[in-house]
Amino acid sequence: MDSDLEHQSAGLESVDDRMISLMRLILALSALLITFIDPSEPDRLVAVTYGALVVYSVYGAVLYYLSLRGGPLPRSISHWIDVGCFLVLVALSSGTNSIFFFFFFFAILVASFRWGFKAGLRVTIVSALFFALIGYVTAAQSNFELNRFLLRPVYLLVLGYMIAYWGGHEIKLKRRLNLLKEINLLENPRFGVSETIGALLERLGSFYKADDCWLIISDVDADAPRLFHFRNHRQSTQLQVSHCRQEYCNRFLRRLPTLAFFTSVRLRRDCGGARQFMR
Repeated sequence: MDSDLEHQSAGLESVDDRMISLMRLILALSALLITFIDPSEPDRLVAVTYGALVVYSVYGAVLYYLSLRGGPLPRSISHWIDVGCFLVLVALSSGTNSIFFFFFFFAILVASFRWGFKAGLRVTIVSALFFALIGYVTAAQSNFELNRFLLRPVYLLVLGYMIAYWGGHEIKLKRRLNLLKEINLLENPRFGVSETIGALLERLGSFYKADDCWLIISDVDADAPRLFHFRNHRQSTQLQVSHCRQEYCNRFLRRLPTLAFFTSVRLRRDCGGARQFMR
């Protein structure tokens, strides 16, 4: 199940592995080149900082090579690895005054537009907290500026939240478009009505991560509406079709149109003659 969700997210993300790997490599090489041209930063542990930049550049080059060859990539943890590397670079340089502060937005962008709002928000919070912590620890060892110490974590939280929201919203819209596409492709003359409706309910239940999904059709026979009940379990899925009493089906139909469904514990006792289709 987790692999299916990861595959689905991979198909809906806004950025691909090759572009991310290339941007990571350019970012690492640019940082190495800029610090070499203008050695004002890092202002301490210069050799160690250069070594860390070289290691990160090699890491970016390896990932870019794997993306070109279609090799395995640490997609689910790559943004966390980036955050860890950026925290090391900030700790080795000037703390909250470090020029590597802006690197965190790269990790937030990758997490947000690849995995959605929650992943982007987690990266934002962790980056801001550890950035402030490292700035506090290294305050006595660097030229501490209180305004940057207070402003930069807030700036990271606010802008990171906005990026996470945009990324999550785009993935949500793409999931909705993908659902509409799948629903339009369900119609098949080889399938019966029950099979087609069952596939439709299965897509809807999977989209909303629901265990049960109901559909009432009353336009064919107003006196005996049909109730389609799809149940999604870990081991199997099941579709039940039954004729429901009008008075109980009206409890569904009287609800506001904005509601997706309404459940009642008495529904199963009042709806009989169920036929089961195993899928």
